[in-house]
Amino acid sequence: MSSESPEQRYKKLRKKGLAPKLAEMLAYQAPPGTKGTDRAFWDGRLSAFDGMHPVNAAKLRAQAAAAGIDINGKYYVGQLADKRGGGDPKAWVSDRHDIKKAAEIVEAQRIAEHLKPKPRLNPRIVERIAARMIKQDPAQALRDPRELREEIIEKHGSKKAPEP
Repeated sequence: MSSESPEQRYKKLRKKGLAPKLAEMLAYQAPPGTKGTDRAFWDGRLSAFDGMHPVNAAKLRAQAAAAGIDINGKYYVGQLADKRGGGDPKAWVSDRHDIKKAAEIVEAQRIAEHLKPKPRLNPRIVERIAARMIKQDPAQALRDPRELREEIIEKHGSKKAPEP
């Protein structure tokens, strides 16, 4: 093995007429990057359950089997899963395209959830205020609960109507 530094090797290779990028690659013994390729995605992964506790791996296999998901040649990405965990088909990916597609679905769901109309007043707050009103005036308990709720929301809720 040579004791010369990568910088020295680079200078020698440049003097021999090699292009700067090729000389750099050879001097530092670093091949071009493979970021964004399927090879980079699978690099270092032997199976879908590498480094996973056997109990957790068995749980994921059982969830996938119960959901009818074929996990052969696929890798589990928990960040893409919904509350079904291993039973969520988009969490089982075979390449970077699957990950991109699943991530787009997750992002679209997140945006849709964010765009849902929000209540003018949290239902728990409405119930708490109603309980306080009934405690102060027991006759309030005889009122129609919908009317009581609407009155509370009108008085304490946001003045702006929720957007559709």
